[in-house]
Amino acid sequence: MDGDAGLLPVEIKLGSQTDPRSLGALREFVADSGCPYGLVVNNDEKPRQLDDRILAIPAASL
Repeated sequence: MDGDAGLLPVEIKLGSQTDPRSLGALREFVADSGCPYGLVVNNDEKPRQLDDRILAIPAASL
């Protein structure tokens, strides 16, 4: 997505929780592109911060 905040990468995961170790590509993209943060959409019950610049948001809350 690209909007007022700039480029915002979004990764979609099927699982209910996302292991931060599986986010290497997203973490690298955020760093290389200068994005303020990246988002993971998953099936968790609540939002979580997975990394200093990666947030997870439940699909049900969108």
